Amino acid sequence: MPAVSVIMPTYNRVSYLRGAIESVLAQTFRDWELVVVVDGSKDGSKELVESYARSDGRVICIWQGNAGYSAANNRGLREAKGLYIAFLDDDDRWLPEKLELQVNLMKSSPEAGFCYGRFRVFRQTDHGLREGKLFPQKMITKFEELSDAFVPPSATLIRKSLIDEVGGFDP
Repeated sequence: MPAVSVIMPTYNRVSYLRGAIESVLAQTFRDWELVVVVDGSKDGSKELVESYARSDGRVICIWQGNAGYSAANNRGLREAKGLYIAFLDDDDRWLPEKLELQVNLMKSSPEAGFCYGRFRVFRQTDHGLREGKLFPQKMITKFEELSDAFVPPSATLIRKSLIDEVGGFDP
């Protein structure tokens, strides 16, 4: 059983997908599985993910008819075997130490249900990619603490037991 299940839904975004997958493969923490849910894509996404799955057994390709982002995440959650869940959007990238830092934090803080790491938002402008604000890392013990926080799913690491307790995404 892997320590971390990375869930990546994708729909017709093959142009971004390779970079997201490569950022998981580059992780310094190696005990993960990557569950890519191809949500009815017709752009070559399935074939790309299958090629990664053939070369690395930790990559799992699941194809389903188009059902939307939440349904794709729920499908990934049903397949996940890890103690922790990490979500990665198909157009996001992780720095190589992301999983290692977050797994170590969660192991040292058994009271935490999830944490999120530092992240930076980039925006496409007429002059190219523009770097935005850097958001800090934080450990969360209760969902209520998120009421005023902006936390993209790709920055989180969540205990699978917490997801099992509260349920999946509302499709």
